Amino acid sequence: MNNQTLYSDDRKNAIRVSNIQKIETEIPFSGFAAKLVISGMEKYYIGNKKFEVTAGEYILGNSQTFANIAINDPQGVKGLCVDISEEVISEVASFHFENDSDFQKYLFSEKLLVNKYKQQNTILGYALAELVEISEAENAQKKAFKAEIFYSLAEAMITDQVAIFNQLSNLKFKKNITNHETFLKLEECREFILENYLNDLDTDKLALLAGMSKYHFIRTFKITFNVTPYQLLIQKRLLLAKELLIKKTPLLQVTQAIGFSDLAAFSKAYKKYFGYSPSKEN
Repeated sequence: MNNQTLYSDDRKNAIRVSNIQKIETEIPFSGFAAKLVISGMEKYYIGNKKFEVTAGEYILGNSQTFANIAINDPQGVKGLCVDISEEVISEVASFHFENDSDFQKYLFSEKLLVNKYKQQNTILGYALAELVEISEAENAQKKAFKAEIFYSLAEAMITDQVAIFNQLSNLKFKKNITNHETFLKLEECREFILENYLNDLDTDKLALLAGMSKYHFIRTFKITFNVTPYQLLIQKRLLLAKELLIKKTPLLQVTQAIGFSDLAAFSKAYKKYFGYSPSKEN
């Protein structure tokens, strides 16, 4: 077992890296803690839920979060843990919101949605990825980790959580736990679409995964994310198309790569989404 503290201060901000082969213990979440897996898998047991966090994923919780962790890997599991103090979070949140805002009440309470996230899908995830690069550089702890970095991390975390808070607020179930459980299922479906957007969309299977009828799934998905599952898939394809066109990929090749039936249908969808025809990218 190897734990190294790269930075800590008297405000309870900290950055640590670890390489652990085997452990099973209760772990605290100090302030707001993001626990990123660099390689391997960590299992977290929080309440009645199990989270299997693998490479490129992280779990986020606040001081109200109580968790048990289990690691069993002869190769060792590498991880990065970032603790952001409630003082820093409160300072940043107060700058953007009123002190008694519903969002802040959500942020500091047990109502916070504890969940695992893929780093490529969140702003905080990108910030954590940069920290991994810094942590692996020589003398990183002497040159790069400053107190100011936690304000950037707090900004990233709050930006992500505001979006989640608003999405949760769109769900109108009476019980908070029902909102959380429904959101987690919908988020799982959303991430599946984001990772498989070049494949055909099987709405029936997604609805089954969410535990809803097809109609209820599509309706609740749109209420939560302001977009239907199919619209999300098309948006992801069009964003890829834009990247390919900027790289001077021929229009017909782009059309085929993102699964459109013909150039006319692609051009119409592209213009509707971006406001101009795809030919302007070339």
